[in-house]
Amino acid sequence: MAASDNPEKLLADALRAQAAGSPSMPPAEAPFPPMPVLPLSNDTGPTDRFTSARGIGLPPPSLPAWVLLLFAVLLGLAAGAVIGVLTLW
Repeated sequence: MAASDNPEKLLADALRAQAAGSPSMPPAEAPFPPMPVLPLSNDTGPTDRFTSARGIGLPPPSLPAWVLLLFAVLLGLAAGAVIGVLTLW
């Protein structure tokens, strides 16, 4: 078996030749121009509730873990109740 009979090398050479012979595509243009960002009328600027007094942006507060756990338990109970009603039917 010759070195040129290696299928991986043959495939790599074919792909390289195909890429070299194909014309390059022009960059795609956006179908619509970008929309301008307009400020909201109720925008309070730097005194937003997630901005500190020094102007450093803070991330919005996250949900406590117990709220997420309570939601998961209630969702499980609701799903179990639906399945229970369907099996009794």
